[in-house]
Amino acid sequence: MGHAKYQLKDLKNALKDIQRSVALDPKNSYAYRNRALVYLAMKQPDKACEDLHRAINLGYTTMYGDDVQQLLEKHCIFKGL
Repeated sequence: MGHAKYQLKDLKNALKDIQRSVALDPKNSYAYRNRALVYLAMKQPDKACEDLHRAINLGYTTMYGDDVQQLLEKHCIFKGL
């Protein structure tokens, strides 16, 4: 639900839904990636970068591909985050 709300630009409710997903399963790398997307849309790059790092550490790239790595390089690495 959170990602669908993100796509509809309902960022506040998307964040709430994704926060619940993270609380229910703190090892869900996909939820961290989705929350990072919301944080980026909300102009909160520090929080987004934390979640992108978490997603990678939890194995996101192995399971889903390298889009998180690309987001990390675009929004975090070159900005020192």
